[in-house]
Amino acid sequence: MLLEKSHVARQLEGEGNFEVFSQVLAGLDLDLRTELYLHQLADSSAFGMGVWPKPEGKQRAAAAFAQLQGAMETLGVLESEQRAIWRVLAAIYHLGAAGACKGAHPLEGRNSG
Repeated sequence: MLLEKSHVARQLEGEGNFEVFSQVLAGLDLDLRTELYLHQLADSSAFGMGVWPKPEGKQRAAAAFAQLQGAMETLGVLESEQRAIWRVLAAIYHLGAAGACKGAHPLEGRNSG
């Protein structure tokens, strides 16, 4: 799936967003979530990320995040580099939550026919 702002900032009906955002929200420890200002968003996302209808969903996302961290360690990604990646993802998350974009999605509002 290509990185597309409409999938980062909101979840279209019948489509998913980038799983890494939900995984980060579920898997980061409270101190780092607080540092990244994600501590209050984790349970009440305005655009569908970090909201798990069942506890098993959050558990799966946290497990996937642990796997991601393990894979990064296997690849030699340093902890400081991982933290930089989490900062970038948090910034993208916050921009999406703030509605920061240059206009509507090109297909929204088009008349078909």
